[in-house]
Parts: sequence; structure tokens; C-alpha cells
Amino acid sequence: MTPLNKYSICFLPDPATLQIVEHMKYSLGESIGWFNSKNSIGHITITEFSANEQQILLVKKHIENSCAYFEPISTTICQFNHFTNGAFYLDFDSNSSLIFKEYAKQINKGIHIKNSYKSTTPHLSIARKLTAAKIEQAYELFGRPDFLLQCNQIALRRLNPLKLQFDILETFTFQAKIKPQQQLTLF
Repeated sequence: MTPLNKYSICFLPDPATLQIVEHMKYSLGESIGWFNSKNSIGHITITEFSANEQQILLVKKHIENSCAYFEPISTTICQFNHFTNGAFYLDFDSNSSLIFKEYAKQINKGIHIKNSYKSTTPHLSIARKLTAAKIEQAYELFGRPDFLLQCNQIALRRLNPLKLQFDILETFTFQAKIKPQQQLTLF
């Protein structure tokens, strides 16, 4: 039996956004100390799962095929939000959120691996598992964000068991191709 590795598929924002997120994580760490996701590179999770090498080959092909028809996403980030589980994150406008959801749905549709986690609310995490008091500190520290996020790629990542962080294995660029029309038959 081939060994299973843990993988993650995520949207990978542009370098400028990654730099902003890295700075936010550093500033938050200076203010409240260590927190979950402090050392993680900014990303928008689509799914996480365990798979063997044969399954990953199929997953890569599916991501590549899907990204051929995805168009780049551009949105202004202008608010923070949080989940009751302690995640503090950058939120998208509703139109962009719908696009991220649709792309994630298309990716998830072609991945037939049991026990996978699928993110249902696209978001760009700054921190996870914060207490209510630390979430309040984060809101106070940052005020209101205002920057452009651009996304034109998906990353396939594998968990590094030594660092306990995901390493990027491969990225897939959105190509914005037009899907061919299916030929209709009249009879």
C-alpha cells in the first residue's frame, strides 16, 4: 500500500498581498504573542485531504484542466472578520466571494477522495484559534484594511512533517480560456 501524505489546495494571492499578510501576522505576533497560523504563507483554502502519489497525479490534472478556464480575480479588501472558532481573517466583497466559491466548487467536484475537508467560506486567514480577547486586540491593532487583492493561481501544497506547515509543490495559473460549446443535435 502506498503511503498517504496530507495535501492542501488553495488560492494563492499576488506577492503584494502576501507581503501585507506577512506584515500583519508579524505585527499581531508582536502584540499578542504566538498564535496558530503565525508562520503560514497567506492563502485561501479550498480543500485539505490525504492522498497517495497516484491520486495526486489525477488531482493535478484536474486542477490544471479547471484553471485553464478560470479568470483572474481582483477585489478590494476592506474589512476584517472572524469565526466563532477564533479565526481572524481578511474578508472579500460578496461578488468576489461568489467567484471564489464557484471556482472552489469546480475544484472540489473533481476530487474524489474520502474524508476531505472543504472550506465553505472563502477567507484569507491572519490567525486561528484566538480567544475573544485576542480577536478584539486584533481588530484594534489593524483598524480597517484597504488594499487590492489579485489572484490568478491555485497552489497544491503538501504538509511538511518537520515544520508542520504546508510547502507549495506546484502552482496552476488561471488561463481564462473560453470553454468550447457543445454541439447540439436536433433529432
